[in-house]
Parts: sequence; structure tokens; C-alpha cells
Amino acid sequence: MTAMRSLRHRCTALLVIVLLAVSGRAAAQERPAQPSRADTSAKPHDEKLAEARARYERGIKLFEDGAYDASRSEFERAYALVPSYKLLYNIGLVKQQLSDFVGALENFQQYQAEGGEQISAERRAEIARLMAELRPRIGRLQLRINEPGATVAVDDVVVDYDGQPLLLNPGRRRVTVSKSGKTPLTKAVDIVGSETAELDFQLTDNKVVVMVESGRRVPWGWWIAAGLMAAGATGTGLWALSTRDELRDAKEREAIPNPRTLDSLSTRSTVLGVTTDALIVGAAVSGIVATYLTVKWGNERTAPAPATPKAVRVVPTIQSLSLSGTF
Repeated sequence: MTAMRSLRHRCTALLVIVLLAVSGRAAAQERPAQPSRADTSAKPHDEKLAEARARYERGIKLFEDGAYDASRSEFERAYALVPSYKLLYNIGLVKQQLSDFVGALENFQQYQAEGGEQISAERRAEIARLMAELRPRIGRLQLRINEPGATVAVDDVVVDYDGQPLLLNPGRRRVTVSKSGKTPLTKAVDIVGSETAELDFQLTDNKVVVMVESGRRVPWGWWIAAGLMAAGATGTGLWALSTRDELRDAKEREAIPNPRTLDSLSTRSTVLGVTTDALIVGAAVSGIVATYLTVKWGNERTAPAPATPKAVRVVPTIQSLSLSGTF
């Protein structure tokens, strides 16, 4: 019995030594800033964790293939599912490749804050070096806005503006400032790394003219009168032309024209001509009045300003970076 216990103790000690040796070798082989594979094993019921690990693996593969934007999406989705600070390091590296220097800097800073003492000294030194490379590439934009509480959007993306200079990626940026009841203003500015640009926005009261708000303010009476008189002028004008042709035929057809017939046709032609002229003048006057009232009443209406446009950082490339860490 004593021999069996002794053998059991020896086996247990041997197993502990083997496990320590394996874990020590794994620690010695860990290399910072190198692609690593996550442990994809997960409990069957933990679908969220399993999906996060699968997306982490997919992000690694996409990064190796140079599909950086797709890789960023996979890492960010994995972080949304399981917020592990280790993923922030990989997200920051991918954003560097996409020239999103501001986003990369924010991710590295968050990585440091969330990782705390769990981050190795070697990795801390690497993060400090990466951030030192990023800062000179980032520009700043100071805004002067006459209306407090205005909304600021950069490249159609609304940003949190507190009066301090905005950190922006280099390149041409489109800045829109808006506020309810004011006319939005949009200006373009060239952002250069390590420099501070300035823009001034003076918002004014918004008034957008709308010609007609509803049918109640259209001078329909004048428009109808103008239409009827124009139609009447057309009818009497055609009748007058027909009468003149009839008068001419009567004079040419009869050797001795009947004076009474000629007088009747002549009188009718004259009356129709005068009537046509009067209707034309009336139609023109009615049209002028109708146009004036339509414009006048329409200008009395105002409408609110259009909605504020919405916004994406587009940003040049740090080469020779690779991912590392475990999930």
C-alpha cells in the first residue's frame, strides 16, 4: 500500500514538471508584433465567444493577405462581442495600415489604459514607439463658431467638439457647422501633420423661400380669367379670318356684288377684329396680375433649413507591421 502511494506521488510530480516545462517553452517562444493564432475552442453554449474567436482568426488571415479594411471590420466586431483589451492593439495596427493615424493613436491609448499592468514592459516600449511615430503625422483644427452648442461634422461624420482643437488625419477635410434655426455652413481645409489650421464659422438665421405652400394662396380667379380670354381671342380671331375670306370670295364671285351682303360681312369682320384685340389685351393684363400675385404670395412663405448633412476619416501608410497577441 505504501509502495502504491509512493508511485502515485512520483507520477504527480512528474506531470507537474512536464506541464511547467511546456508552459515555459510557450512563454519563451512568444514574439511581440508577430501574427498569432487564437485558441478557437469554446463551450458549445457560448456562441458569442465562439463567434468572436472565429472573427479574430479571420481578421489575422485578412491582415496577412493585405485586406486591411476587412481585417479592421473583423477585429472591431470581435471586440464588440468580447471586449478584450488585446484586440485594441491589433485594431490600432490595422488602422495604421489604412492611414487612419488618429484612430490608431486612440486605439493604442485605450489599449494602454485597459491593459494596465497586464501589458509586458517590451510591449509598452513598442506602443510608446508607435505612438511617437503617429503624433507628428496628425494635424489639428481650431474652430471659431459664433453660436455655442452648434453641431460639427468632419467629412460628413459628426464629431464631439468641445472647443478644443480637433485631431485630424492629414489631407483635405470638409467641415460642416450647423444649428437648428441657422443656415449650415460648409468649408474645406487642408490639414498638415504637426500643424494647427483655423476656420471661422459665422452662422446666420435660416430663411428658405418657398413659392407656394398651399393652393389657398394661388390667384386662381385671375389665372382662369386670363385663360378664358386667351381662348376667346383665339376663337374670335379665327372667326374674323373666316369672315374676311368670305367677303373676298363674295367680291370675286359676283359680277355685281350685293351691297347689303358686302356691308354685313365687312361689319362682322370689323367687330370680330376689335373683339379679338380686346380679348388679347384682357388676357395679357390678367396674366400679368396673376403672375404678380403668385410671386408675391409665394414669397410670404418660409420653411425651415434643410437637415444637417452627416460623416469618415480618409487618410497615407506605415509599412512592415504585423499582428500579435492572444485572444
